[in-house]
Amino acid sequence: MDVSRNVNDTETNGVALDESSRVADNAAEGPSSVIEQYQFEPVGPELLETIVRLSGLDEKKARSELEGMLNSSGHEGVENLTIDDLRASMLQYLEEMNRDMVESSAE
Repeated sequence: MDVSRNVNDTETNGVALDESSRVADNAAEGPSSVIEQYQFEPVGPELLETIVRLSGLDEKKARSELEGMLNSSGHEGVENLTIDDLRASMLQYLEEMNRDMVESSAE
């Protein structure tokens, strides 16, 4: 492959460069621009609905439980909910459940 070719060329060895040059341009702006451009994870209400649907549980009950869990961990509303927020809330929820089970077994 001729490395002196311009990255604006549309094809090298049968591989289109449009996408790779755009990614390279965005990477030069910093990693967050690449992440923002290629964010595939659902966020906000879409994330909550995805989790509810994939749980296989009654959707009304699952949604209510998740919303309660989020509220008790300080996440009011789901508009800007991220997967990391959900993980943190679930961890807190599981720690509370574990603490409650340990306390009740000690009685």
